[in-house]
Amino acid sequence: MTTYIKLSTKEYPRYIGDIMLDGIGPTDFATVMPTERPDYNIETHKCYEDAPTLQDEIWVQTWRIDEISDQEREAHQQLINIQQQRENLRKQKEEEMLQRAEEFRSQETEANPPPTKDINLEPIEIIYVTRPS
Repeated sequence: MTTYIKLSTKEYPRYIGDIMLDGIGPTDFATVMPTERPDYNIETHKCYEDAPTLQDEIWVQTWRIDEISDQEREAHQQLINIQQQRENLRKQKEEEMLQRAEEFRSQETEANPPPTKDINLEPIEIIYVTRPS
């Protein structure tokens, strides 16, 4: 989605609807050229969009990378721990369900064993009864 900056107030991001509602007209807005988010270590830093900058008469999207605080690092680690606990619990429940299904199949087989005698595969004669006309 194309974003714009309002030149008179430096409001960003603005969208096409903002331009239409503004009443001043499109001359007070400039397109902001998007850029890719830079690579960064999610465990030690955070990345967010900053105010665009004017480079060679073109407004360009900019990114800011900051080191995360100890409190944010701790919260991130807690989230990872919770996700790992959840995954471990899911695996445990899945194993329990598979084991119960196997036990059920085993009990069903014991209660209703498959037939042990040979099945007669000889053809049988079929007699069709017709109504008298």
